[in-house]
Amino acid sequence: MSFLDSSRVAGLADARQMLVLGLLSALVFLAALRLALLHRTRKNRNQQPSSRSVPIPNVAARAWHEPAALAFARQPYQWLFDAHARYGSAFGMSLGTFRCVWLTGPDATEAVFNADEDTLSFHKAIEPNITKLFPLRHLHQPWVNYLVGGMAHRKHSTHFAQCVLDVVEAEQAKWVRETEAIGSTDLFKASFDVMTLIITKYAFGEEFTNKHGAELCELIFAFDALMGNVDVMALPEWMFWAEGNRKLKACKTRFYEIANAELHERLAGPAELYEDRDDYLQYLIRTDRLERVEDYTTHILVIYFASTINTSTTLGWAAAHLAQSPRIQNKLRSELGALGIRAESFAQARAEGTEEPLLSTLENCAYLRGITHESLRLRPPPFLVQQAMKPWRFGEHVVEKGALVAIAPPVINRDPSVFPCPDEYIPERFTDEVPADVRSANPAGGVSAASAFLPWGKGRRRCKGIKLAEQAIHTTLARLVLCHGSVGIEGEDAAAVEVDPRTGREKIVPIAPQLTKIFGPPHSAQRCGLRVVGRADEL
Repeated sequence: MSFLDSSRVAGLADARQMLVLGLLSALVFLAALRLALLHRTRKNRNQQPSSRSVPIPNVAARAWHEPAALAFARQPYQWLFDAHARYGSAFGMSLGTFRCVWLTGPDATEAVFNADEDTLSFHKAIEPNITKLFPLRHLHQPWVNYLVGGMAHRKHSTHFAQCVLDVVEAEQAKWVRETEAIGSTDLFKASFDVMTLIITKYAFGEEFTNKHGAELCELIFAFDALMGNVDVMALPEWMFWAEGNRKLKACKTRFYEIANAELHERLAGPAELYEDRDDYLQYLIRTDRLERVEDYTTHILVIYFASTINTSTTLGWAAAHLAQSPRIQNKLRSELGALGIRAESFAQARAEGTEEPLLSTLENCAYLRGITHESLRLRPPPFLVQQAMKPWRFGEHVVEKGALVAIAPPVINRDPSVFPCPDEYIPERFTDEVPADVRSANPAGGVSAASAFLPWGKGRRRCKGIKLAEQAIHTTLARLVLCHGSVGIEGEDAAAVEVDPRTGREKIVPIAPQLTKIFGPPHSAQRCGLRVVGRADEL
């Protein structure tokens, strides 16, 4: 045998050995993988609640029936009421690659808010959309910490109070001018502008607001409207050519252009020129050292997102309901007068530097809080969502790990067993003067209104911006009734409103619902006009 032949034989032998070793390695790997899967299966079984559970209606092991995400997106409120009537207080819905369990009973609210973050996670549920909207992955700490840190700072609380009083006064003067010129102002756009300008002045200061405030109102309004468009939010980021993604990118790009120009000017200029500024941007520059310059303005964009949508919507509905009811307006004036707050109190607070005590008094006014809460009860966001981090038992049902858990405030808040006269706007139901016909004698399953209705959340899930929201809403409503001659809805005659002789309350026909959007400003083709007439003795 030649040397070449012997080398060939040796090579074949080595190849066989390598093949055998490879096969053995593959078998060992597969065995280890099987053991790991068996261990995981046993672990999951051990995590399952021990007692038997009842399957959730319209949810099967193979598929989740009613793939109704599109129907929900088109008419979320109507879809929820129809599904609740059909399936009861727990049912499933397919949502793309996600499975969502809807809870529509009054006992769901407290059960979800009492669950710990390791069981139901809000942050995991919203993470895909948040990372699409904001480049937050590079930040050293959660964005919400910056919002809380800024609002908790004593100096910033005073600055925020000043911003609220300044902006509300200027915007309401604009509403009066628009009423004189064209008959009314666009209620929901006006409410949105109030919140946008408050945040702009709080974040960047007066000079910046005077220069860019109007453009930012349009920009943030368009940005929030895109977030309320399911077709846009469902688009993956890699589809950069899609119209929705291009519009979203254009809004963010323009915001960063405006904000970063201000930021770079401050970073490049003499420090002493800006050291006395009270605005939030200067607070970030003084206290934080982030990796990227853009992170400063990202925090502020997140504050716009967190502060404008829900707060301006609640403000709009509260102003609408207030404008429809002369009874509520008169009672609010009386309640404010009892607290020592009159039309001249706002100018006096600004002159004396007592803005913060005034807003604190308004924030804690029981009847103003009742007006806000009743607006949140009747016009809440369509859902509050969490993600199940492990199997979670709710009553007789078990929600599987990974599913989204959504409670439906529109359905819960109109449960007649917890909220009698559910479709009537009665702020007194959230005060100490609850009318007899509104008081619930036998709440469903022992669930009280206090546990079923948690508009700002509870515990760790409590809204971090509640102080900001209540001060802005309460100040706007208080000024509306104290500093103007009359307030009403365009096309409605307040003097002709029929009063129920049994209750003494007006029989008010609700204004156009405008409830076809999941998120974003509740604007629609049907404009809701707010008429604000100035006082004869303009202060």
